Amino acid sequence: MDFIPVNPLNYTYKESIYYDYIGTPADNQFGLLGLEFYNESRKRIFGYSILLLPSSSGWHQMECYPLSYAYEYFPDIVNETKYVRPIIAHTYFREGMVNPEVEIRFDDIFFGIVENHPPTKPKITGPEKGKVGEEYEFEVVATDPDGDKVDYYVDWGDGTYEWYYYHDSGKKVKISHIWNKTGIYEIKVKARDRGMLESEWSDPLVVSMPKAYHSLWILLEKLNEWFISIFGRELLPRIFHI
Repeated sequence: MDFIPVNPLNYTYKESIYYDYIGTPADNQFGLLGLEFYNESRKRIFGYSILLLPSSSGWHQMECYPLSYAYEYFPDIVNETKYVRPIIAHTYFREGMVNPEVEIRFDDIFFGIVENHPPTKPKITGPEKGKVGEEYEFEVVATDPDGDKVDYYVDWGDGTYEWYYYHDSGKKVKISHIWNKTGIYEIKVKARDRGMLESEWSDPLVVSMPKAYHSLWILLEKLNEWFISIFGRELLPRIFHI
C-alpha cells in the first residue's frame, strides 16, 4: 500500500474495517488491522496492530484512532511521524496451528482524517456516606458526540485512581470502591474517547466515612429527617452529617 502523508499533531485520524470469518479458525489464528509509522525519510519507526477477533454474527466492524493512541504513550515517535501505511493481514502465532480452509473477508476499509469531539462532562451518582472497610457502588455516565466508546478515569479522593475501559457512549457504568480510613472524600470522574480526547472533570460527589454508627447517631438522624419533613429544614447543622 502507498505511503500516506499525515499531520498527527493537527488532525485526528481514524482507521476502520468490516471483516467476516468464513470457517472456524484454529487457536491463535486471526485477522489483523494495523498501521506502520514512517519518518520524513520513509524509514519505519513504529508499528501498531489490532487483532480482529472471530465473531459468530457475520460482518463485524473494528475501528481505532491509532495515531492518537500512540501519541498518548509515545509522543516523540508520533512527532517524528510523517507517513503511514495501513496493514491488513491474516496471521497466526504458532506455525502448524492454522486451519487452511478459513477465509477472512475485508470490506469498507478506511483510513483518513475525521472530526472528533470530547465526551460530555460525566455525571456520578451513589451513596454519600458509609462505613470504613465496606465496598460501595456508584454509577457514572458520559456521552460522546461521535458515538465513540468511552473510558472513565476515577479519582476516589483518597489518593487512589482507577480506569474503567471501553464502555458504550451514554450507558451507565457501575464502579465501586472501599475507603480504609475515616474522613470526607470527593469523588471526581473524567471521560476519554477512542481518539484520546478528554472531558471536563465531573462535579465532585462528596462521601463521608464516619468512625462508627452509634445508637445515638441513628436516633439523631431520624429526628433530623422528621424535622425536615415537618418544617422543611434541618434541625441540626450540616456539620452533623460528617
